[in-house]
Amino acid sequence: MNSNAARDVSVLWEAFCDNIKNAGMDILASAEGLDDVNQAEGLRYLTRLLKGSFEKFVEFADPLDPVIFKMCDERSGYGGDNPDNIYSASPIQAGQVYEITGNRGNIFQFNFNMFKFGTNSQYELLGQLHDKQLHFDEQGNFTIFLGGEPLDHNWLPIPEGANQIMLRQTFCDRSREQEVTLKIRLVSDSAAIPPLGLDSMIRKLSGAEDFFCKTGRMMHGWSKDFTRSMNSLPLTDPQFIAEGGGDPSAFFYISSWRLEPGQALLVHIPEFPEGKLWNLALFNFWFESMDYVNFRIHTNNRICHINVDGSVTLVIANEDPGVDNWLNATGHVQGNMVMRAWSGGVRPVDPQTELVDINSVDWAQKFRRWS
Repeated sequence: MNSNAARDVSVLWEAFCDNIKNAGMDILASAEGLDDVNQAEGLRYLTRLLKGSFEKFVEFADPLDPVIFKMCDERSGYGGDNPDNIYSASPIQAGQVYEITGNRGNIFQFNFNMFKFGTNSQYELLGQLHDKQLHFDEQGNFTIFLGGEPLDHNWLPIPEGANQIMLRQTFCDRSREQEVTLKIRLVSDSAAIPPLGLDSMIRKLSGAEDFFCKTGRMMHGWSKDFTRSMNSLPLTDPQFIAEGGGDPSAFFYISSWRLEPGQALLVHIPEFPEGKLWNLALFNFWFESMDYVNFRIHTNNRICHINVDGSVTLVIANEDPGVDNWLNATGHVQGNMVMRAWSGGVRPVDPQTELVDINSVDWAQKFRRWS
């Protein structure tokens, strides 16, 4: 690198750091007045968002060197990630052909989603394959091709603009189910991968910066928007879900909650289609899933306690109320919640909510179908 190039790189790095700093200050300012837990998590959120920016746009961003990586895990969720899900993705490119090989394990359901994914975390769904559409051998192994000549099954075309293939896996019970294992390889281009060039690295860094700044600002806007339905759980606009890359086969109910000491928020699901799945999870102000490794912060209709009449009552609280289906708010005064309902395309009966005093509520009445 000559001296002029070195100076240019230094200027680029300085601008990158300045823009990250300014966006971070805007993001943190959105939590002014919140409790110490959410403020502390705001600082952590910035580090996780920056890590994710580098992973998506620097480390795992070359469609000619595809790698399937986990976009979220138990230490770095974002954007309302589902604790019952595993999200994995790889970069792809129109005009290329890719082979994905793997084994389905025994997970409840999974699907492959082809997206045009932007640095503002906006998604355009361009193709999808569900597990029930795939062909497997007797051991559960499968091979999928992306791009190239059309095939009768296990194939998706790659239209112009597509740049990501995402695998979304959904558990009923992580302790009993085996996730999908898979790998991806490029089969259409045997040319050697070139060394990293300066122009390429500048583009990667610019993508990471855009993702951090735009996504961070957008998601703290979500937190503000959903406070309008505080402590209730209305159906969320499907268009909003689609633009955020949410599962189009599920109905989403998203809102904020707030608890004073001694209070609990009850979520009541009067009925749900047999054989289908719903889950509900708690999130902090930043729409990160709460710590589901050390606390019960989510549940679904396959593992929760079902009332004798078939309804379900969930209890969101910071202290153990001594009843079934307690979801631990883990010291948060305020947070968010997301319910996903895979009900076969038919809108389910909407959940009901009620804010109660833990020490005076009639639990027997609340653990049966509400009138």
